[in-house]
Amino acid sequence: ATGMPQRLPLSLDDVTAVALSRNGKRLAIARGMSLEIRRRDHPNVVERTLANWHGDTLVGEGIATMIFCDEDRRLAVSRVQSESPVEAPPFLLVEIATDRELKPVLTKPLTRVLAIAASEDGKRLALSDGAREVVILRLPDGVELHRFSLPYDVRESRGLRPLMFVNHDRNLVTASDAGRMDVWETADWRHV
Repeated sequence: ATGMPQRLPLSLDDVTAVALSRNGKRLAIARGMSLEIRRRDHPNVVERTLANWHGDTLVGEGIATMIFCDEDRRLAVSRVQSESPVEAPPFLLVEIATDRELKPVLTKPLTRVLAIAASEDGKRLALSDGAREVVILRLPDGVELHRFSLPYDVRESRGLRPLMFVNHDRNLVTASDAGRMDVWETADWRHV
């Protein structure tokens, strides 16, 4: 029946991350190292499998979090940290149509990415390392626009988790699981 939830043919134990496209038409499902794109109106049909990643890209435990961005043409993906001796970037952008990987251009590397937010206008991504660093990337090329540190260290808690652009992209909200929430002006990245 229309509007009824549909059951996906996979075990929840396999799923490490999910994302819904901004237009609501696609669903991305990460299962270990594979990533499936499904149409929301036919969730049992896999539209595309993005598994053409080379060994040095998403080695480790799989995908931790992801979000559709750049008008739903790309997925911003962070990987689960592992003890692997192979150096792998904690974050990359994947072009859905071609499986092409775009590694961000950062002034200094991030050791991990625990939270990702896309601006409403689709021109920026905010990344958090879960401790103090927040990095703003320009889309579609992934170049770092700005980096700032929180005025406190959230490592005593489990870290900074949610990020969200709000107020028509005029502000970025950061929050920690310790109950602290901060608002930043996106025009000059001033703490409000």
